[in-house]
Amino acid sequence: MSASSCILVFLVVRRVLTYQQLVVPGETTASSSTVYQNFYPSRTVDGDFSQAIGSCSHTGTDPAIREAWLRVDLGSVYSLKFVKLWYRNDRGSVSLSTIRLRGYTIKLSNSTQLSDAETCYSDTGNDALPTILTNDCEGTSRFVWFHTTSVPDSRDTVPMLEICEVQIFGCQTGLYGENCSLTCDHCMNPSSCDIDSGECDTFGCAHTGLLPTSCRECIPGYFGGNCSSFCHANCYNVSCDQSTGQCNNGCKPGFDGLYCNQTCRGGKYGAGCQEDCGKCHDASPCHHLTGYCNLGCEKGYRGSLCKQTCDPGKFGVNCTSICSAHCQPVSSCAFKDGSCTCEEGWRGNKCDTPACEDGWFGYDCANQCSRYCYNNTICDKETGNCPSGCIVGYVPPACLQNAYSINGNDGSSLHVMSLGAGIAMGIGICFLIFVFVFILKGLIRKQRTNETQKPDYDNEDSKNSKFPTGIPKEEKCDRNYPQYQNNSYVDLMDDPDGIVYEVISQ
Repeated sequence: MSASSCILVFLVVRRVLTYQQLVVPGETTASSSTVYQNFYPSRTVDGDFSQAIGSCSHTGTDPAIREAWLRVDLGSVYSLKFVKLWYRNDRGSVSLSTIRLRGYTIKLSNSTQLSDAETCYSDTGNDALPTILTNDCEGTSRFVWFHTTSVPDSRDTVPMLEICEVQIFGCQTGLYGENCSLTCDHCMNPSSCDIDSGECDTFGCAHTGLLPTSCRECIPGYFGGNCSSFCHANCYNVSCDQSTGQCNNGCKPGFDGLYCNQTCRGGKYGAGCQEDCGKCHDASPCHHLTGYCNLGCEKGYRGSLCKQTCDPGKFGVNCTSICSAHCQPVSSCAFKDGSCTCEEGWRGNKCDTPACEDGWFGYDCANQCSRYCYNNTICDKETGNCPSGCIVGYVPPACLQNAYSINGNDGSSLHVMSLGAGIAMGIGICFLIFVFVFILKGLIRKQRTNETQKPDYDNEDSKNSKFPTGIPKEEKCDRNYPQYQNNSYVDLMDDPDGIVYEVISQ
């Protein structure tokens, strides 16, 4: 057996295993345009695969014949895939045996009228044909026609067919695929779909979200079971995963999230939410698509996106305010609040108020500077603070509060308290001095008493006196006693402290 024959056998076996063989001997019927002798068309569906003319059909040879056909009735409508036929092979050679078949066609119909049949296969008629042929013939049909009008053999005068056996392969309607195991329920006409791919006929798909003609995939913009759900309109190109609905190609500008069902957040806008919002008023979010600040701009910014600062010399909301002419440099101020450094003679955050006269400060210059600034310096005309500090007793920087003031007192009560404290302190000191003097005087009296008090030698009580011992009594008053020769004595007198002394003149 040649390699090409092996391949052909393999293909035939594969096809037989894949699809149902619909011709049933004894049930399937066949008819022909004419019959030559007793070569009836029923021989083509009897299960006899012999290719000798005695087992084959044969159409008539009448000179008036202009066409020949064999029609096989499957009894019901089927979804057809291919047709296999066995032709006579007993004329000496393959080419001669099949010469009358050249240029034939296979047609399908659901009626017995040839005019209603549609061609599913056509032979060119240019080449010799094998005696066993397999032809694809897809369609949904009950009747299968083998038809010819050709007279390729010069020895013949009319077209003729000599078919021995026919097999037709396909599936019941509504089924397709390997072993006819898949249904056509995805089609609007579930009884008819392509036997290989399952593509639906002209009636289209069973669900509007399915993509014709295969009807197995979703139309762009649909997803889910039977493609019945819409992709979110904000998916880029309205394309999403057909199972989950997640946007495959990202989102339209201004949207975010797996399903593109969220607007840009966190101060972002635009394509991929990559652009930063400008300085919108009160930190409000900008438009997620355009970046436009719906509530206007913060002070100092301008433009629809609020990304431009004010031009020099302007400030504030929408940059409509003009910097003071008294700013330094001239007309130059902060673009948000208009603050600037003032030229001489002007004051205020925006330098729009004339400066106060010396000695006055504050709003409308209504407050007088403190009299207690050190060295009588002039206070600050805005704050009232003393630039060099305060005199002793007053609290900087404004020097308006007495250093002894507590909880807002004006100091008068504290002066009284201070005076009382001073008097009490003086009295205490005087008392201490008095005590000291008293103790000192006592010490002095005691010392004088010890030095001047004389014992009474005539009194027996003086025996216990502290005069030196060993001196005879008669000598104690002896003026010639050496110890007393140079002393002076006076008469008795009272000591101021109450002590009586005996004073004797020498």
